[in-house]
Amino acid sequence: MPGPGAQSRREQILLAAARLFRAHGYHGTSIDELGTAVGISGPALYRHFPSKAAVLAALAERGIDRMAELVEDSRRSAEPTCALAGAVRALVHRVRRDRDLAAVVLREARHLAPELARPSQAARRRLDRALLALLLEARPELGADQARLLVAAFYGLLTLPLAHRSQLGERQFEDLLVAAAMSGLGAGEGERDGDGDGAS
Repeated sequence: MPGPGAQSRREQILLAAARLFRAHGYHGTSIDELGTAVGISGPALYRHFPSKAAVLAALAERGIDRMAELVEDSRRSAEPTCALAGAVRALVHRVRRDRDLAAVVLREARHLAPELARPSQAARRRLDRALLALLLEARPELGADQARLLVAAFYGLLTLPLAHRSQLGERQFEDLLVAAAMSGLGAGEGERDGDGDGAS
């Protein structure tokens, strides 16, 4: 079992990898660049991860797990539309605050081979189920296929903070994204009844 020093180095590698994968893409980042970013040689990185793909897999699973937890926590609200609004705001806030990890989840995880993608795919199914359940509770008139399409469109909206440059303040930008997402999901009234602070 790795000691505290090894765990710290592993965490450094994950943070650096998320930053580099966002800036240059998974395929545009080499093992040597990853090693240099944390002050070790490229080959030394293999003491912590068996491959560059394993680094991507660990990041993807972490990012999607965190997103799923945010959605599941939002289901504590008694009113379905407010719960959905809380989940939407929490996810928008997470993507805006941690753009590096969000880029891995939303753009780079697709490069994983099937055997390495299984943990993150399981986490993604958990996230999808939680979001679909919230949406169908808020909009019970929807069919399952309609709900899945709306959730897929919402994921597309979440990519906007990764590349869009705006002169708006961070909070104003976040508020507009939340409003657009809730409108797209057909539940635009939820934020009026909620406190608008679904994430900390």
